[in-house]
Amino acid sequence: EGYLSLVKKALFSSKKDRFISKNPPNTGRIKLILEMFPNAKFIFIHRDPMETYMSTTSFIKKTMVLPKLQDISDKELKRNIHWQYFKLMNSYIKNKPLIPKENLIEIRFEEFEKQPLQHIEEIYKQLRIPGFSKAENIFKEYIERKKSHERKNYHIPKQIQSEIYQSWQFAF
Repeated sequence: EGYLSLVKKALFSSKKDRFISKNPPNTGRIKLILEMFPNAKFIFIHRDPMETYMSTTSFIKKTMVLPKLQDISDKELKRNIHWQYFKLMNSYIKNKPLIPKENLIEIRFEEFEKQPLQHIEEIYKQLRIPGFSKAENIFKEYIERKKSHERKNYHIPKQIQSEIYQSWQFAF
């Protein structure tokens, strides 16, 4: 009920008829989403698990400073991230076959970065979403604005690389 309420509010607020969610936990909610929205379309952008780990760690350390109720050790944080990603990706792999093939597109993040407009067009085509030509210039302008954005290059110590690979080997 809460999720449906969120979707309805977003649609009402935006005055649109299509809800788009870029919420990583939804990766593990395929079954529920399909029960609620049988014709839901899914875009799975797979990122290198090493980059995902480092980015998630950085994000949590930055965003949880103010709202946290207690301190968490780096060891506990690491354990939580390993567990969450493992559960999320296993749920995705297990439930992916429930998605009709015409409603799913999977893209490697590194490939998307190289040619974003071409991949966006492919998403529209494969998922049969009308209006790409109408929105193309908006996408071009957005991509142009983002060209100056520099991705963070993480130095990942060998020990952490080994731990990530052992824990998430299935995702590589």
